[in-house]
Amino acid sequence: MPVPKKRQGHSDQGHRRACWKAVIPEISKCPNCGAVRHPHTMCGACGFYRDRIVRDLAVAEETFELDDNE
Repeated sequence: MPVPKKRQGHSDQGHRRACWKAVIPEISKCPNCGAVRHPHTMCGACGFYRDRIVRDLAVAEETFELDDNE
């Protein structure tokens, strides 16, 4: 198994990690209901994505309630 010849110092570690950044996630508004959501994802409030219904949330809630009662 290969073993490094010399130990890397703290400075080398800092140079390696110089490009690590904390990125604030992008936020956009749903054009249908105005709720806050991530871009390129379905709106969790109304179920719309790109001006069409992807998931009917009313049907999903009814299904969840039926499963919850069992």
